[in-house]
Amino acid sequence: MKNPVYLFLILGAILISSCQPEEKNKKMEEAKAALTNNTANEKRKEDMRAKEGEKTLLIINYVRGESKLEYEKFMDEVFFDLLLSSEKPLMKEQYNKTRWLSPARQNKDNTWTYAFFMDPLVEGGNYEFPLLFQEKYSKEESEKLIGQYESFMASPPQVHSLIQTKH
Repeated sequence: MKNPVYLFLILGAILISSCQPEEKNKKMEEAKAALTNNTANEKRKEDMRAKEGEKTLLIINYVRGESKLEYEKFMDEVFFDLLLSSEKPLMKEQYNKTRWLSPARQNKDNTWTYAFFMDPLVEGGNYEFPLLFQEKYSKEESEKLIGQYESFMASPPQVHSLIQTKH
């Protein structure tokens, strides 16, 4: 019995059958709610992941050791604020399908590794910083913000275009 849902149903049936008649209805409703909630969560997670053959994008940034806090503040107050405040459906979709991963520990060379994982890549989406910033800021302000962003980097980002396999 490899499927955990079947195991859940069997255990639930055993537990419910051992209840007093007045408790059975309540337990049945609780079991249905738990199963429905689990299925809904599984579906949402599935929708956020690339399916076989779809493109993904992995961007790895190495942030200078002393810039960690400034970088995180910039990302929160400037970059993600820009994405979250956009009224464009495509930009909202990009935000919803992008994961931002932070470091578990500092690297041996004192840098910090952060990653963006676009899973899946939104077709027609805009992932270039200059264009993203110009959604909200003037060209001059955008250039200044990009300069600030680049000042946090220890090296150029590593960009990997990947295709989801069947596994």
